[in-house]
Amino acid sequence: MLNYGYSYSQLIYKYRELLTVDNRIKKCDRALLVDDVCTHGGTLGVSCEALCEVNLQLDIVAATACQMIVVSALKDESILLAD
Repeated sequence: MLNYGYSYSQLIYKYRELLTVDNRIKKCDRALLVDDVCTHGGTLGVSCEALCEVNLQLDIVAATACQMIVVSALKDESILLAD
């Protein structure tokens, strides 16, 4: 969607709109979320929220193959300027 001019917010909104959680998650104690890459954490965050809507007691662990850091995702950009 980003490649077609949509904003990041629109991407996350659409992702949440299309995301479904199987009701079997109600019976689970733990869940493992696996994503290919984490840049901003938006899709992982939305996925966690969706899982918690079905099972608030769920213990969620997220794993990614790669983490990319972009300046806009940093809370404190000054660490980029450190020696």
